[in-house]
Amino acid sequence: MKKLLALSITLALFASLFFSGVVLAADPLPEKEEGVVAITMDGEDCQFEVWTQIADAQDVFRGKSDSTLSMSQIIRYQPSGQWTSDAPDIDRYGSFNGDGSLQTESSYASTKSWWNGASYTEYYVESDTHGFIGQNLHFDGYFGGVRDVDPWKKQRNAEIYAEGNYHMSLTSIDQFNSPSDYGFSFEATDNTGWGNLFLDTMETASGHNSPDKLITDFVYTYDGNPGVSVDWLANTGGDINMSIDLINKYISGDGILW
Repeated sequence: MKKLLALSITLALFASLFFSGVVLAADPLPEKEEGVVAITMDGEDCQFEVWTQIADAQDVFRGKSDSTLSMSQIIRYQPSGQWTSDAPDIDRYGSFNGDGSLQTESSYASTKSWWNGASYTEYYVESDTHGFIGQNLHFDGYFGGVRDVDPWKKQRNAEIYAEGNYHMSLTSIDQFNSPSDYGFSFEATDNTGWGNLFLDTMETASGHNSPDKLITDFVYTYDGNPGVSVDWLANTGGDINMSIDLINKYISGDGILW
């Protein structure tokens, strides 16, 4: 009992310190049940795996390297209220040097029975020189993944970066319908230079008794001569836009799939 009590105090204190000064209001805010779990790791020639389960998602974060490897994952959790943008967040990054890889897998499913939404999303990078994955994820009963929830509160985005001989990929597919109504995948491979995939949005949005949808907004910049593959699947409907600039070396795209 003493150990459990000490842990509770530590989590409450950390949450108070971590979010001190974020919100200023004339009247006291209503008390909410919330907490923070923070994990960090730094090492040489090692690997890690972190599993997380929250109300609307199951998640795993993996990494390994034969040289230096570091990671950080912060989970903020509290009950989700309608239109409040206060559902659980996962903020994390992983970075390695040498021969290594990083992978994240997130399975989202809406807990609101009248809002249909379920998806699987994977981020991956491997390299013989250097790799990085950073994510700011948000999950509640109405959407899950990368979304700018409220520009006055937090910025949600994600990034995959690699140098040397590398391969990076991103895949997101519908899991509510069978066969899937939508899907998106990106892959880039090169043996020289670098590549950077930045995601402004990578969100599954649930529908009110209708098909859910996937919203994607990305830009890939690079140096070298990568092989790039971008695939969109819109079985029910979609709106897709892409721009390819081989002079300034970037590929960008945005789309809504359902």
